[in-house]
Amino acid sequence: MAGTLILIRHGRTEWNEKGKYQGQSDPPLNEEGRRQIKHLSFELCSLGGDIIYTSPLKRAKETASILAEKMSVKVIEDPDLMEMNLGEWEGATRDEILKRYPRLLRLWEENPWEVQIPGGENLSLVAERVYRFLDRVSEKHREGKIIAVTHLIPIFLIRVKLNGIHPSKIWEQSFPNGHMELFPLP
Repeated sequence: MAGTLILIRHGRTEWNEKGKYQGQSDPPLNEEGRRQIKHLSFELCSLGGDIIYTSPLKRAKETASILAEKMSVKVIEDPDLMEMNLGEWEGATRDEILKRYPRLLRLWEENPWEVQIPGGENLSLVAERVYRFLDRVSEKHREGKIIAVTHLIPIFLIRVKLNGIHPSKIWEQSFPNGHMELFPLP
């Protein structure tokens, strides 16, 4: 039997509430985020899981910790699951970014693969590390249920690869905080 990847987006933070770009900044979960993950933990317990890999950022680690406590499984931090480094955009809202970087933000929304965010990463670099994680986990865990707690852009990139979504359609997805999706491991 092939392995299963259970992909989970961390619970909500105050920055999610305020529409701030988080990137690799490190806000913790808020109370709503903790409630989301406690609720998700009941559903996840019925599915089971053998191990949890998590981004080392607070919001993901706290999500993984809540799940691990309920499920009694080991948690491993993996920096390849970190959110994209959004450089000078971190902590700002879309409107604030639009004022400072109007052309770059429009390009980011229309053709993000061509954008290098000032002081941050580009999508190709993020895809490289996220796909490295997928390859490593697929090799190591050919069977079982592997849980990965991560962030929006890594989730979108994983879906691009595993669902065969054209990379130009990356923003035509949604994935709310505190939700999960199952995939067969490649």
